[in-house]
Amino acid sequence: MNLNRSSIQIFLLGCCLLGLSGCQSIFLALLPNEFDPVTKERCEKLDMKALGKSDALIGHRDGDRYDFWKKDCAAFGVSLDRQVYGEGFQEGLQIYCSCVEGYKSGARGEFEELRGQYQACGKVLYQNFLRGREIARNEWGSVKDSERELKLKALSEEAFQQQASQSCQSSAPNLQTY
Repeated sequence: MNLNRSSIQIFLLGCCLLGLSGCQSIFLALLPNEFDPVTKERCEKLDMKALGKSDALIGHRDGDRYDFWKKDCAAFGVSLDRQVYGEGFQEGLQIYCSCVEGYKSGARGEFEELRGQYQACGKVLYQNFLRGREIARNEWGSVKDSERELKLKALSEEAFQQQASQSCQSSAPNLQTY
């Protein structure tokens, strides 16, 4: 059998497409609940404060997902409370932009701009975040990247949170650290 390059490419493309079509149902089954269809029941059970807090904690802009849910839930006659969402968003933003989160970002060697704090936090909260990064740089700056990774893996999330909180409190106890 004489196989040339283009027939091999066509064969491989066909295998990929066949494999993808067979995996579609498995892929759809693995999607998180957020991607489930919007129903009246989901709209009625939606915790707007938790949604707002969650949006802030992952760096969404204020109201992005609220607007999505408001539009879709209105189709079922369910109205959502923007004020409650906003309260949750502000709670989440206080954590997302905190000294502790800045410390954790700095200890991991992350760039704060990549996580979105500069855009989301506003000047006052962003300064608190940057203060945490500076504290972490002072504590972790001399640690090599490979060694840093090992040290961070050895810490539980709770221990890391506690270390960040203690460092922020000892640096300026009058500011909120969350």
